[in-house]
Amino acid sequence: MRKLAIVYLVLFLYSISAVGNENRIARESRAKSLGGTFMTVYDSPTSALWNPAALDLLKRPVFEINIGQLYEFDIVSLSNYFPGFGTIGLSLRKWETNPATDLFMIGWGRFISSRLAIGVSTGLFQSESNFEPRLNVGLFYRFSESQPARKMLSFENFSVGFFLRNLRLREKNLTDEQPRLSASVLYRSPVDWLRIYGSCEIGKSIPIWHGGLELKITKFVSFRVGNTDLKSRIWFWGLGVGVSDWQLNLVFDRTSEKLQFSTTIPFGMPLEEKAQKYYQQGIEDLKQRKLKEALRNFALAHELVPRDATYTNAFYLLKKKLAVRELELQKVLEQASALEKQGYFFSAALKYSQLLEQYPEHAAKIRSRLVMLRPKVKYDIRRILNKGEEFFNAGDYLLARKIFQKILLLDSQNNEAKEYLQRSEQLVQKQIEEHFYRGVGYYKQRNLVQAEQEFATVLQLDSTHKEAQHYLEQTRAQKDELENQIADLLKKAEKLEKQHAFLAALRHYIKVLRLDYENQQAKDAVVRLRPKVRPDIQSFLARAKQALAQENYAAAQKYYEQVLQIVPDQMEARAGLSKVQKERREKSRQLLTQGKKMAAAGKWEQAVLKFKQALNYDPTSATVRSELDSALRQINIQALLRQGLAERDKGNYVRAIKLFNKVLDQDPLNTEATEYLEKTQREKSRKISNLLQEGIKYYSADNFVRAIACFDKLLEVDPENQVAQEYLKRAQQKQRALEKLQ
Repeated sequence: MRKLAIVYLVLFLYSISAVGNENRIARESRAKSLGGTFMTVYDSPTSALWNPAALDLLKRPVFEINIGQLYEFDIVSLSNYFPGFGTIGLSLRKWETNPATDLFMIGWGRFISSRLAIGVSTGLFQSESNFEPRLNVGLFYRFSESQPARKMLSFENFSVGFFLRNLRLREKNLTDEQPRLSASVLYRSPVDWLRIYGSCEIGKSIPIWHGGLELKITKFVSFRVGNTDLKSRIWFWGLGVGVSDWQLNLVFDRTSEKLQFSTTIPFGMPLEEKAQKYYQQGIEDLKQRKLKEALRNFALAHELVPRDATYTNAFYLLKKKLAVRELELQKVLEQASALEKQGYFFSAALKYSQLLEQYPEHAAKIRSRLVMLRPKVKYDIRRILNKGEEFFNAGDYLLARKIFQKILLLDSQNNEAKEYLQRSEQLVQKQIEEHFYRGVGYYKQRNLVQAEQEFATVLQLDSTHKEAQHYLEQTRAQKDELENQIADLLKKAEKLEKQHAFLAALRHYIKVLRLDYENQQAKDAVVRLRPKVRPDIQSFLARAKQALAQENYAAAQKYYEQVLQIVPDQMEARAGLSKVQKERREKSRQLLTQGKKMAAAGKWEQAVLKFKQALNYDPTSATVRSELDSALRQINIQALLRQGLAERDKGNYVRAIKLFNKVLDQDPLNTEATEYLEKTQREKSRKISNLLQEGIKYYSADNFVRAIACFDKLLEVDPENQVAQEYLKRAQQKQRALEKLQ
């Protein structure tokens, strides 16, 4: 700001030191080339002279110099945008003695909506040697916020401006200039290749009409033509050259036959970068829940680059959200006030505390109400605490916990509430564990209805319990599958019942009850069909007796169990099944005794056969299974001993020793394996000694071929024998040396 003030001061000092004799319009090259229709120009800081409302279209600092004669500056203009305030523009002219003109003008423009802008400018008016302060008021309206419409004729292609100037600030006037009202319109074609300007200036005299046209020839060059008074038929033409945001304007004045030009130079951070900076800051404010600050930054980003949909959407969506939040807040505040009037101070304070977290942007307003209410709440806390104790003593720990949490929200130093809350949480956690493990038990028993209830209870106590959530999802999925399965069984059972296949139908209903013992339809069907299957029951009982007489215990047990599935309390079937199981156990015991005798005699294969038969009669007997495993282990040991002896007889002592050690791993007290192992090791040592002596003998006699053969055999028996390895190496070297000599 200090640097900008220095620039303004320098320009002002320069303006009062310059000399010239041109009129007001002639000094502004671009305005002259457009016939003086400059109230709706978008990108010039000289709007302070023509229509200050249009200044707010400039969102970054812009500097402009108008040059009428060589080495002389006619007008110097500067504008700067201030976020949230608007744009200020300053225009300075040369100090002259003859023409009536604005010597110094400072203006302010601001958009009060997305399309409407207002502006005010004031300055010194010069007429001959007299100076008088003047006030000007402007208005600018654009039908489109960004680019013109795609259609040639649309309201979005137009902008209008109104400018009331020469309003006097004191009663006594030193000049004869009268207030004037000017109106201007701008048409912009699609893609902005053509602009048409028109304006009318009204004072005490006859209205003066101005017109101008700007045609974009290339991306960088525009042709301009204009008339400052349509009746005079005096036309001006000019060229505009623009590269990025920099502009150069040329105009040929036919009356003075002079070529004038001006240049417009923007500086500072580009609009897009500045808008992006505000937008990012708004995003950070949102993350920190600073909604009002975020709205202000989004508004600035949108104001800088209104054509960017991202900034526009962010601004309007947040604005709408804040409006909705305001209504919601007001509604809750009214509810809290109503609670206060009814004497429910604790509930009202609780609502205010919740609002503090939900609406941080209104924290000051809510906190002030909470502070005023806090003295009244103290009397309510004792009453609420007693209610929490009642729920705690009644075993409703979940509700008690909620009450104590609410108390601590308003009175964080309440030690009694802290203690009760801690105890409540411990007991709630205990309840959670009980319900969870009970649900797991029901789930494993396929009692899905009870399992679902238990897991749902866990989630009521702790909504974040992931394991309960997982089990609940699995239970409900299996329950749906089970319901489909039950429906299918019921449908088949009904069909079989209609076909008088009562036994098959009854079996289907019994399957349904195994899946869902509470299924009333299946229960009723079982009661209804039992009398109809009595002949089948008698047939099963007769078959069971016959099988039992033939000692076919498996068949007898099968028939009795089928009867009990149909009639669980059928006494004859129960007695028969008990008799079958008793005889099976007795038969198993007899076979076990026979197997033990054969095992004691070393007849392991026959013992295994007896044990397997005993296990068939009584599959649950741990004794029979243990004896069978022992017999099988002995058979394996005998096989290993036989293999070890065979390997020893072949002279493969290493393999034989491994097999004997394997036997001892399984049976450390096996005397046969111990004896065979010791004998094998002695034979191995003896053979090693004989082969080593024989090999050394042949080596000493220079019979290296036979020596090599002896050492090779020795290493097959004892691969780690270092003496044999060394002699073998030397014998091989000497044998190769002899072969070379031959």
